[in-house]
This record gives sequence, C-alpha cells and structure tokens, in this order.
Amino acid sequence: EWLHSICGIVDIRLFGNSFSGTLSSSMGELTALKLLSLYGNRLEGTIPTEMGLMTALTFLSFAQNMMSSSIPSSISNLSNLFHLSFCNNEKLSGSIEQLCNTTTTKRFHYQVDRKPSIICSCCVPC
Repeated sequence: EWLHSICGIVDIRLFGNSFSGTLSSSMGELTALKLLSLYGNRLEGTIPTEMGLMTALTFLSFAQNMMSSSIPSSISNLSNLFHLSFCNNEKLSGSIEQLCNTTTTKRFHYQVDRKPSIICSCCVPC
C-alpha cells in the first residue's frame, strides 16, 4: 500500500546497490514513471506482466541482474521507450520485436544480450 503514496514519482534510479529479490507486480501502478534504472543489482525472477501498464516509461534498464524466464509481451505496450536494456541477464528469452514496429522507437537505441534468445531486429548487442 505504500506504493499508492508514491504513484506520482517519475524517476527511480536504483543502480549498483546489490539489491536482491524479485520485482513486484504492483510496480505496474507507477504509471507516471518515465525512468526506471535497476542496473547492477541482484534482482531475479520474472519481469512482471504489469510493467506493460507503465506506458510513460522512456528509459528502462534491467542490465546486470539475474532476471529469468520469458520477457512478457506486455513490454510491447511501452511505445515511448527510447532505451531498453536487458544486458547480462543470460536466462531471459522472448521477443521485443513489436517495439521495433512503433513509429517512435525506430529512431531509438535498444540494447539486448548478444544471445539469440531475445528476438529484436532493431536492437544493438550489449
């Protein structure tokens, strides 16, 4: 319930803190959030489907964590993204190809693992 009191936050930078654990599905309630950097922690588990509700996001980084499973298709709802990084999450798989087809993302830079387990024609390898 504490999350409801911070729903107006637009920028969360939690990089390099060695946080561990999983991401809560209630993160999807942060609909005003524009930047979410979780780079360089020890987060594991799946990316919640509810993150697709965070349509104001322009920057999203899961780089250098231990995320696993399939990237939820709801990520394709994040059409405002110009930076998306899944670097160094070797157990992630899936497709973010739909993001390549949005009119705003074609001119932006994406990064994903060099592994073929993530399908993305507009992405640049880490």
